[in-house]
Amino acid sequence: MAQRSLLSREHLLYSLIIFLALVLRFASLGDLALNEFEATAALPASELAGGAHPTLGEQPGYVVLTSLLFGLFGSTEFAARLWPALFGLALVALPYFWRDLLGKKVALILAFLLAIDPGLVAVSRLATGHMLALSAALMALTAWRHGRPVLAGSLAALALLSAPMAGGAPLSAQTAPTLSLPISMIPSVAPSPSGSPSALPSPSSSETPIPSGTPEGSAEETAAPTAQRTPAGTPEETEEETGTPRPSATPSPTATATETP
Repeated sequence: MAQRSLLSREHLLYSLIIFLALVLRFASLGDLALNEFEATAALPASELAGGAHPTLGEQPGYVVLTSLLFGLFGSTEFAARLWPALFGLALVALPYFWRDLLGKKVALILAFLLAIDPGLVAVSRLATGHMLALSAALMALTAWRHGRPVLAGSLAALALLSAPMAGGAPLSAQTAPTLSLPISMIPSVAPSPSGSPSALPSPSSSETPIPSGTPEGSAEETAAPTAQRTPAGTPEETEEETGTPRPSATPSPTATATETP
């Protein structure tokens, strides 16, 4: 009788925890419009529900499941976020199936923490496949542990199909990085007489040849300025400037001898 009462109390606590998780995940679920990230995942589902053949993108599991809801209830924000909210709610109930390993009290505490965790609540309210991938993977592990291989395989496949693929778009001719070098860095190559290409010297590396007969120091000597000689003034100009009389010429000895008697 005591064991049955304890079991009923445990079930009641799990029911309250799941109800709390239900309120946090479904309250005003469809009031906000889809953001750009959510619309990228929900748009292919809406096109698939309308009979088109769109590209399923990186989350085909979420796209296919959500297209079923769009076909039944129309393309609304609530329908786009319904599957993530349901799988987020199922994640809260998983500790119940691990209580024999974790212990009853630990399983209850874990379920309560999963119910109120802000990150899990936020992801459960996003129209993407992230919560589907996380919950389906843990549910597959739980089903495998309890001897349900078919269910475990189906949930594992759903987890793989709902998880966004890692990496971006492959490189193409338009997106591949290119290496460009300045023209001055590319050496010019011209064919030599022997037929093998030889690199031509660049204009910046060319030197002006110096004649062999000219010594190295002659250039400096030639460049030195030469002194300009100023012509001396005429005798008349010198006499007028200095005021001294011009000396008379000295008579030669022959002329002196002739004049004496």
